[in-house]
Amino acid sequence: LLLQETTGYKTVLAKVPGFSPVVFDKKKGQDECCILVHDGLEAVRPSIVQVTTKGWFTVRGGTTPPKYAPMVTVEGVRFATVHTPPSVQSVAKRITAPRRWAAYKELMGNLKNLGLQQPCVLGGDWNISAVTDNGSNTHLPAAVFKSLGLKRVSTKAGTHGNRPIDYFGVGGVAFTFDGGPISGYKSDHRPVVATIVVEY
Repeated sequence: LLLQETTGYKTVLAKVPGFSPVVFDKKKGQDECCILVHDGLEAVRPSIVQVTTKGWFTVRGGTTPPKYAPMVTVEGVRFATVHTPPSVQSVAKRITAPRRWAAYKELMGNLKNLGLQQPCVLGGDWNISAVTDNGSNTHLPAAVFKSLGLKRVSTKAGTHGNRPIDYFGVGGVAFTFDGGPISGYKSDHRPVVATIVVEY
């Protein structure tokens, strides 16, 4: 399970039956994303990479910590998860919020530092609709995934309202959605479920 916005939930995540969390919390902001690994699966090489040098101002006047991306290899597939700065795309599909946009561009540029080798799955809350991101902007997921040798896979239905902003960059695997977005969870994002098969 590739999760975002998990700050403060380490104890809760540790109690999820049948799963073990890969979570880092030595520095502020490291626990914003987490990976839950099903018990019985081989999980090796857990690591975390800082993907922004600093945070940005929030609408409430605070400052966020830097962003990080945790990673782990499960049964030979490298998994990573990230949460990009929110509110960088308006309803009219124009880039807004200059400070957050600067952090967004930095994060996307630093994804190359994850050192992802195929087979791999990079999941995230990208806060950019897969529908409107046609690859023309080099700082947005479609173009960045392509530069990393990854294929973007997304549901057509919205995962946050009517916008599909939670999706994946994959390489060396066959990726098939099994369901979703799934309603009924106490979150403003709807999860998706997929089957992953390594391509030999």
